[in-house]
Amino acid sequence: MKKSLIFLIGGTTLSILDIVFSIIIHHFYMVHVIIWFAIGGIIALILAQEHKKLKQSRKKYKNLIEGIQEGVIVVDKEENITFVNQSVIKISGYSKKELLAINLKNLTNDEGFQKIIKQTKIRKSGKQSRYEIPLITKDGQKKPLWFLLIR
Repeated sequence: MKKSLIFLIGGTTLSILDIVFSIIIHHFYMVHVIIWFAIGGIIALILAQEHKKLKQSRKKYKNLIEGIQEGVIVVDKEENITFVNQSVIKISGYSKKELLAINLKNLTNDEGFQKIIKQTKIRKSGKQSRYEIPLITKDGQKKPLWFLLIR
């Protein structure tokens, strides 16, 4: 007849098998917790590195766009201005704050805005287009403005 070692802990009777099984389960659980913390740490490290790269890339391109002599205007789907570089500010005579509060139609005449709408449709089909419209500056001057639209 086999003899089992039995422990009495806190009024509960446990065999050695129960204790070993409990230790194994606890160890297994702890290993999983450690693995999950390690995976979480690795993911956090990767995300931090990618965030740093993205930040550096954003700074590089912002400096490039701000430094070129050509004007850069970014608009949303309704042709509201969402970004301008320093060249646009200089050419138009408007402040950055003023430009970001207006629509492209406020920078040209009706004919010029209709051309913008037509060319935007062309751009949305995946094609690039190049065209000229009159830019109406803050002081009312008309300046020829070439647009290169890319998707």
